[in-house]
Amino acid sequence: MDTTLSETQRLLRESLRDYLSNEVPFDRIRELEREGGADQTLWEYLAGAGFLGLPFTEAHGGEGGELTDTAVVLEELTRRACVIPFLETTASALAIE
Repeated sequence: MDTTLSETQRLLRESLRDYLSNEVPFDRIRELEREGGADQTLWEYLAGAGFLGLPFTEAHGGEGGELTDTAVVLEELTRRACVIPFLETTASALAIE
């Protein structure tokens, strides 16, 4: 099994990693953890940039990407310890699609 990321997936990883390190400070993550809330600003960014629609077909309003694309996004979000329901939402929506 080839686990090498495509050029597009590497760019996806780098762009999200850059955004997270510049726009999602650890202080905010800790505060959200204490409050028990989700990062609405990050969620809106992910939706607007198309990250939330990656694994879904274009016929369903998605980006038509691969599950590996979604795994790349999930890996970066967990790497930064982001407080959002990305996995839960994506998995639930995929089950319905």
